[in-house]
Amino acid sequence: MHEAGDITIGVNCLIGQSDFTISDMHSIVDIVSGRRTNPAASISLADHVWIGEGALLLKGVKIGAHSVIGARAVVTQGVPPQSVAAGIPARVIRSGVTWRHDLV
Repeated sequence: MHEAGDITIGVNCLIGQSDFTISDMHSIVDIVSGRRTNPAASISLADHVWIGEGALLLKGVKIGAHSVIGARAVVTQGVPPQSVAAGIPARVIRSGVTWRHDLV
């Protein structure tokens, strides 16, 4: 990480090869105020979250417990607990779910 920020990962998470982006790597500055408009922000995964292969989680994202993020999804905002989110940008496509390691 090149800027301050945290990536918090809860217990029993399953993470495919994915990217976690805390910063934009360059500042975007408001011309009038001179203030940066894109500060770094931490990422948080609650307990029992499954992140699919190739998913991209952008700064400030919080993923709720028992949720699943689809492969190649681009997560730009938080995902509520017990949800499946997929797509570009990711959106919740199902609620009221959890996941298991074994096949049932």
